[in-house]
Amino acid sequence: EPHRKKNRRNKRRLKMGKSSRRRQRDTSTLKRIEQNIERSNSISNPLIDLGLTALTSFEFSSPSTIPAANYVIRFFQSPLPSDLHKECLSLFEKNMAELYRNSSWGLNLDEKNEEFKHKDARFLVVTEETNRVLAFSHFRFEPDDEYKPLEEIMYIYEVQVDEHARRVGMGRRLMSIMELIAMRLQMRRVVLTVFKSNISAMNFYLKTMKYSVDATSPSQHEGEQNNSADYEILSKITWNGIT
Repeated sequence: EPHRKKNRRNKRRLKMGKSSRRRQRDTSTLKRIEQNIERSNSISNPLIDLGLTALTSFEFSSPSTIPAANYVIRFFQSPLPSDLHKECLSLFEKNMAELYRNSSWGLNLDEKNEEFKHKDARFLVVTEETNRVLAFSHFRFEPDDEYKPLEEIMYIYEVQVDEHARRVGMGRRLMSIMELIAMRLQMRRVVLTVFKSNISAMNFYLKTMKYSVDATSPSQHEGEQNNSADYEILSKITWNGIT
């Protein structure tokens, strides 16, 4: 009996030791995530600070439906200048209104307007010489889960390209720049959400940009609600934690 009691005490100590190490690991992970996101959000302009300016000015060499001109990609923190905010919101509505109306989410432009104004919102905006917006992206640095985060990620909220500026590599350029930003700031993954009905976008992310269906996507889980979800969560690993 004393021997059994001793074994039980040893097992309790082992469990307590494992629990303590798990708490330390969780605390260390949370601290890393918080510090990395805070550091990333403090950067005034990642295009300049991360050495990406060579990718921000370009011309279209292939035939396109937009005139030959110099185009530039600029970085903005929220809030966007009012004229750009208005143009970006208008481009979103033009491209996505029907898809949202036909989805389980519905279209709420007031909500999208507030989303653009979020303090952590970051934007890449493509303009021509007249400052007309041809494309933009909205992204943020976030934990991968609100309650039990395991990784710091870049979440892409929007990539919108004007219909007259498509199929000339503009979307690919924006995505590539965001991925480089994520990589250089040690974000573990880039994550985004796509409507299943948006076939061209699904093909772009899965085939052109080589994204995969994320483990958190509803299609990866059982249940009627998951099976009926009209969107997929896609992701790409950008940093494996090895320096």
